[in-house]
Amino acid sequence: MSAHPLFDQLFDKPLAGHVAPTGRELRDWQIEDALQRAIRVKNDYVEKCLEAIKSFPSGSLITSEDVRDKAGDPPSAIDKSIMAGILKHAASKKHKLIKITGETRPAKRASVHAKALQIWVRL
Repeated sequence: MSAHPLFDQLFDKPLAGHVAPTGRELRDWQIEDALQRAIRVKNDYVEKCLEAIKSFPSGSLITSEDVRDKAGDPPSAIDKSIMAGILKHAASKKHKLIKITGETRPAKRASVHAKALQIWVRL
């Protein structure tokens, strides 16, 4: 039995060897979990987002808002935080569509209260 049964239930990855997960580990697991859930539940939205990213010209600077403008808002069955997972998926070795710049800009949508959004460059 795991020393962290609650975390084992929440995440597909066991926490063997960890005394306690770090905040960064929990964040990354939640992002990956949201992506995997979205792929299972609404793969078509993930594909719409990847197609939206592909539609930007090489060298374009984009944020999650730019992708949402083209692909639409996530369906209600998907956690709204899925965009982080989709962008990481688009940047993965599998797709190589974008790369993070390390810069941010405030969100334009009032509903997210000028949250700092990561800026990505289209490869």
